[in-house]
Amino acid sequence: MSCVFLLDIAYGCVIFTLCEINTTVREDGQERVMNSEQFRLLGIETDYFAADGSFVRVSDEVLSSLAAILTAPGQHLSTSVHFDEVFTVLPEMVALLPIGGLLPRVAAVFLLNEHGQSIPCSSIMMEGGRIELPPLPSGYYSLELHSAHQMRRCLLIVAPHSVYQPAVLRRGERLSGINVQLYSLR
Repeated sequence: MSCVFLLDIAYGCVIFTLCEINTTVREDGQERVMNSEQFRLLGIETDYFAADGSFVRVSDEVLSSLAAILTAPGQHLSTSVHFDEVFTVLPEMVALLPIGGLLPRVAAVFLLNEHGQSIPCSSIMMEGGRIELPPLPSGYYSLELHSAHQMRRCLLIVAPHSVYQPAVLRRGERLSGINVQLYSLR
């Protein structure tokens, strides 16, 4: 079933209609139906307004392709991951994370990269309730902190302060041309 947001202006009244968008997505060889709210959980908008002001509904094919890319095999949208804290650090540098407020004593630390691979790191808390992380390449990481009776999960985003800039722009000179800004870490 595909339904879109409809705007009807009649006799001075504005009528909004929002129907649920359902799209079939293939997951591990099986088909499942996703609705617009599940797409939004993945950060995918199902519609937008174009530059000319017209309403555009994203095609089912595009939605399905994006959902397949953003959903790891075996991951279900109904199970959203909760993070107790989010940290950002610079790539390829030793990082000291202030975790004392999350857990007063840490018995074990597990650091996983985007692919679920474990990365060795120290579980020794330093002065000020901080732990030291090894230099990491850019990407997303899951940091699990375990104490005797508690576990905290943190999202670690390793990204530079800014994107690459040509030397001309770093010197403050100006360039002319078309500029497209794309915001994404993935």
